Amino acid sequence: RADPDCSLFARALEPAEIDAPRSDWKDVRVSLEGQIDLRPQVVPNVNATVSAVTLLKAEEALDLRLLVGSDDAINIYVNGKRVWDRHVHRELTAREDVVPIHLEAGVNRLLFRLDQRIANWAFTAEIVDPGRRALEITPLIGLQSAFQPTLQRSSSGVK
Repeated sequence: RADPDCSLFARALEPAEIDAPRSDWKDVRVSLEGQIDLRPQVVPNVNATVSAVTLLKAEEALDLRLLVGSDDAINIYVNGKRVWDRHVHRELTAREDVVPIHLEAGVNRLLFRLDQRIANWAFTAEIVDPGRRALEITPLIGLQSAFQPTLQRSSSGVK
């Protein structure tokens, strides 16, 4: 959705986002390198905000790290709670931010809210789980115009 003054990016989550994804969200295309290039997938793609979501299923409560790169700003929510707020305008560098996250046993919802000014618009996210504990990731849905994208597990990306 158009967001020239960053007010959508800065606002609190709405109930529809907390419960995301919904049927009007769409799958996101991910590159082989794990990058999600939003520019061709989201309209408008200048002075805009979009959200992405994925579900993570953990057999037990886990403390993990999420390696994130974004062009431009990014907020990250785990189960509706904001755990990361990086309001910057920058080029994408994979693994630039290291975000500690706590997952509860069962299904957890990760929501990424991304802000865009001009030019390129992309992000990556990677879960680091050194103990290789059981974690089932459902690369879900995203892209829905005021809130939009998604996550995937690997050493490079998100869906």
